[in-house]
Amino acid sequence: EVQGAKPAKLILPQGEVTVPNTKVAATVTDRRASIEVVRGWVDVASASGTTVKVRSGEEATIEDRGDPIVAASTNLSDAVGWTTEGQATDEASALRGLGELRAKKPGETTERAKAVKLEKASVKVRVVDLVARVEVDETFTNQTDEELEGIFRFPLPPDAQIENLSLEVDGQLREGAFVERDRGAAIWRGVIQNAAPKAPKPREEIIWVAGPWRDPALLEWQRGGRFELRIFPIPKKGSRRVVLSYTQQVPQSGGVRRFSYPLAHDASGSTKIDDFSFDVQVLGNDKDFGVEQRGYQLVKSDSTTGGDRFTMNEKNFVPAGDLTVEYALPNRKQELTAWAYELPPGSTTTASNTTASVSNQAPTISGGKDANGNLTAAERAKQAEAEAKALSDDGSPFVAMAIRPKLPRFPEGKERLHVIVVDSSRSMVGERYARARQLASGLVKEMDRRDSFLLLACDTTCQAMGATAGRTIPTASAPGADAAGQVDAFLGSIDPEGGSNLLAVVQAARRAASVGAGKELRIIYLGDGTPTVGPTKAASIESAIRHELPSGEGSVVAVALGTDADTSTLQALARAGNGVVVPFVPGQSVGAASVDVLAAAYGSVLSDVEVILPAGLTEVTPNRIDPVAAGGETFVFARMTGGKEINGDVIVRGRVGRDKFEQKYPAKLASTTNVGNAFVPRLFAAAKIADLEKTGVADDQARVVALSKRFQVASRHTSLLVLESEAMDKAFGLDRKGIRNDFSGEAQASSSSADLDGDDAEESEGDGLAGADKAKDDAKGRRGIGGGKKESRFSDFDEPAAEAAAQAGPSAGGGASTPRPSATSAPAAPPPAKAAKPVSPADDPFSPGWGTKNSEKRPVGRPANMIPMRRIFERRAQFQNDTLSKDLVNVLAEAEAAQKASPESRDRTIALYRALMASGRIGEAQELTAKWSEKDALDPDALLARADLAAMNGDRSRAIRILSGLADVRPGEKAVQRRLANAFTQLGAPDFACQHRLALADLDPNDVNAMAAAVRCSQDQGLSDLSRTILANAPTSLRDRIDTTSRTLKLNEAPALAGDVRVTATWNAPVDLDIALVDKTGRRFSWLGSTAQLIGVT
Repeated sequence: EVQGAKPAKLILPQGEVTVPNTKVAATVTDRRASIEVVRGWVDVASASGTTVKVRSGEEATIEDRGDPIVAASTNLSDAVGWTTEGQATDEASALRGLGELRAKKPGETTERAKAVKLEKASVKVRVVDLVARVEVDETFTNQTDEELEGIFRFPLPPDAQIENLSLEVDGQLREGAFVERDRGAAIWRGVIQNAAPKAPKPREEIIWVAGPWRDPALLEWQRGGRFELRIFPIPKKGSRRVVLSYTQQVPQSGGVRRFSYPLAHDASGSTKIDDFSFDVQVLGNDKDFGVEQRGYQLVKSDSTTGGDRFTMNEKNFVPAGDLTVEYALPNRKQELTAWAYELPPGSTTTASNTTASVSNQAPTISGGKDANGNLTAAERAKQAEAEAKALSDDGSPFVAMAIRPKLPRFPEGKERLHVIVVDSSRSMVGERYARARQLASGLVKEMDRRDSFLLLACDTTCQAMGATAGRTIPTASAPGADAAGQVDAFLGSIDPEGGSNLLAVVQAARRAASVGAGKELRIIYLGDGTPTVGPTKAASIESAIRHELPSGEGSVVAVALGTDADTSTLQALARAGNGVVVPFVPGQSVGAASVDVLAAAYGSVLSDVEVILPAGLTEVTPNRIDPVAAGGETFVFARMTGGKEINGDVIVRGRVGRDKFEQKYPAKLASTTNVGNAFVPRLFAAAKIADLEKTGVADDQARVVALSKRFQVASRHTSLLVLESEAMDKAFGLDRKGIRNDFSGEAQASSSSADLDGDDAEESEGDGLAGADKAKDDAKGRRGIGGGKKESRFSDFDEPAAEAAAQAGPSAGGGASTPRPSATSAPAAPPPAKAAKPVSPADDPFSPGWGTKNSEKRPVGRPANMIPMRRIFERRAQFQNDTLSKDLVNVLAEAEAAQKASPESRDRTIALYRALMASGRIGEAQELTAKWSEKDALDPDALLARADLAAMNGDRSRAIRILSGLADVRPGEKAVQRRLANAFTQLGAPDFACQHRLALADLDPNDVNAMAAAVRCSQDQGLSDLSRTILANAPTSLRDRIDTTSRTLKLNEAPALAGDVRVTATWNAPVDLDIALVDKTGRRFSWLGSTAQLIGVT
């Protein structure tokens, strides 16, 4: 860039390009020229004399001597990728799949590193059209002389649909079964409980049937795209083998599809693999385009199916990042592609164990109802299973459609203000945050010079670049290389701490954007999209964001950092903000990624999407379609009830900016039993499950579980459990009824494609707006998404609950309320009433609530004339300035010697830290904690230690920010959220306390008090839509109780102290003091809370 320089001119066979001070990529042949603008604008003149202006994010093409055609660029990063090749080869900056391998003894809570290693891994990938089937065969080896439980936490692509988990038992592979998540966990705990040397009283519910049972494996979803695999037992010096298989849709950009396999990486080196092999085959691809690999060198191999096959075999393999395969389909320029599949006879598995030996259901009166006349949980599950069975067994073929609408140019508008928000929560620590830092800097460097930007780093709170004590909202900055350096320096000064709050992100961005009045607002979020503070469910997030960012006041571009990013919440964020999600492609350079993100911010977006399908297609899924970016792709699924062949128009409607949009495609659908199309039913079921999880209604959980088990598709409410034998399956009531999965990826798929009705696809840019206002009579008798009421055989349990959810939740499709499926049978009885689960008090007679908890254990009455009394003890405290006791001196010396002998031991590090704290040697404790945190930045005990030390040094704000990071490390733990809500209440910060109450409500919709607190505090903050959504998503039987309770709560009062030892203090000096106790074991008790239940401090 040279200020004041004259425009350059590119002379082409097809015309010429005038290039002012800008960045442009030109690809030219004798017959065709493509001009793509990265930054600024250019004038393109054809040989025929037509001149057009091409702006940032757009592409102009000229065929021979024709006129220029301008459209949104769909492969801008590919066009300029060669300019940033050096960045892509920097291994240190590559975003790797994150994984860790741990182990522990039964009955222990402390996890060990390097006790178990991944000895062998074999990966087999079969890609057919746009679906990949992945089979991972892994062998884990115990390197110790103890029998251990192995724990492997690893990422999978966010859209991965797990289909099976097998465990080798006595030389044979035993397949797993899908079970309700809590039940699977309870069975697992029962096995571990009974394997522990000393079986303590369980603190959580377990399920156990007497017998010589062992050898289980459990696979659970954790967060985002992260899963946890547990295996027991791994014998001393022995090995266990597991096989995991899943399918996923392969995303496309500019017609090029990229399959990525996330190779887990652990900084400690525990994921080094002695023997690793990788085998990938692609069927149905464009042979002229070929297949390219990134990240590793694969060898071309023979294929018996005619596909393109590549393999790799390595010894002592150390993963260094994700493996990516690129290919293209022959019909990639056509806007509609459809697949249909009819289940052949006998596709439903018959093996099942319908009689469970264990039952934890509440007692019933008759007809599956409880004492209040509501359906019991067991009856609700039974009804859901019957509906799922009816959905799978009706014989109608399944249909999947991929739609890639070509959108018109975005009209020349106002200048843009980009608010770049970097997630600086604790889960971002390390390479992910470094990647976000580089990407933010790259965005500012590549940004159009007519635009301006603001930069925020957000976790529990937000920090703005350029903010001062007198001006918390800085002025907007101009982009460029100098500004990019300032961005890098600012983000480099921030250590990722605290929890992740997507609502706070949009609130802060809106406040900051007040300096850019008159400009188009673009909020660009960079993070993993896993909220742990504030609203955490998709429905709650969407409702809150729509309230904060009304339609027409800006848009959101959500950038998914990492293969384990939570795309469901990012989609909710983008959907509410009329924006799109942009994945950070593994192996992609920062410069190329920056171009893709900015192209999404510059380009057109189709929002309020509605799809009308031909008559004869029913069970249309999803209910609501996410916004579609220019060059993007969306999927629609349905059932063919109108015969084996259906011909008709598929109509896509929506809005581009403020303009209406419509396109029509003539579709020809024909069902087939070709196993190459056998992936369609599972895609249909996964979309149904995603719909139910998206709404967040508690009563829908039974449906999710039933669909998951019936179609063999994992969900957030189910897990895969492998038991050692059929006898153990029967004893624990595992049910294997469901649809047999015949998709292996070894057969070619059959599909049909279509373009715009009556037009050539290449010459129809912008035609979508022309017919948007025409009469819609041709849509009568069709099934659609986002339109009016539609028919569904997967019905609601009770219509009032669905209606309440539709009224409270965000709008569907074209802006109307979410359509409620009509039931073909009479509405069922209302769901069962479930008692709220109060916080369990300590099992101590002096603990608050003890009398209530143990009332059933007391005698019903007491002898006559007995006067109830309680003995009062008066305790007098004495404080001495004595030095350390001899016992503490000895404990410290032993801890120092033990840690010095084994500095890598986590247990010995914790013991030394506690001894230092008890001895008052704070400086040494800080040094030890710093080293501890460097080894494992996400260790919850290390976070607690750092928070306590910050508080002891008087840095209250830093202490609470560090402590908030516990929510990121343990996102599912309600005790963490309660502790943080109480701490902020003690500090007199009700708005921050409310954010943790919202997270608590999303964690447990059956907790009346938590739900009521969330309803009340969201109302107090003016988030009325969110308040209604929370109430609508509660179980039907609890809504009245929650509503009534919320009206009487006093949230801003500091909670009463609990415990046997209670410390309060007053002073008259004008200073701010924190009172804390440190016991002889090194534990600290203060206003931050503690893990002990018998001590309270304020």
